[in-house]
Amino acid sequence: MSGASIRFEFNLDPLEDAIKSLITASSDLTPLMDEIGDAMVAQTKQRFQEGVDPEGNPWPPSIRALEQSGKTLIDSGRLSTEINHEASPFSVIWGSNLKYAETHQFGATITAKNGKSLAFRIGDQTVFKKSVTIPKRAFLGLNKEDEDVIAEITTDYIQRMAPEIVE
Repeated sequence: MSGASIRFEFNLDPLEDAIKSLITASSDLTPLMDEIGDAMVAQTKQRFQEGVDPEGNPWPPSIRALEQSGKTLIDSGRLSTEINHEASPFSVIWGSNLKYAETHQFGATITAKNGKSLAFRIGDQTVFKKSVTIPKRAFLGLNKEDEDVIAEITTDYIQRMAPEIVE
């Protein structure tokens, strides 16, 4: 270039270090996935307290809750307290291993197999039915608020791993 000019050279060293940190951190995202899992377990447990699905819709009330002036899906409290997560390098899964969790999440019709009817108690009475339909009461899922929480956790994680990039 002829005439007057100014030369500017960009120092890439800090950026290169930050990129190397991110590459190293991204080879195993288990710590990030663990943080996300903790947050989603907390969000799920909050739904039990509120009695709502991931979109904020109230669960259909259970007969037991109506009879006992209690909360739907919270009798012994076992389902809500046994929500947990497993983190791996590139994913996280959360939910419950309890046998009946799937029935409540998706709903189901339960039919008597070995006898003529199912027997269960409602208050002081024993009720006999050939089948019973459990309505869907989803407690697992993601909504916009959950997505925002995940984005915030991810941004914070990147900031901790490579503060030079996110300033």
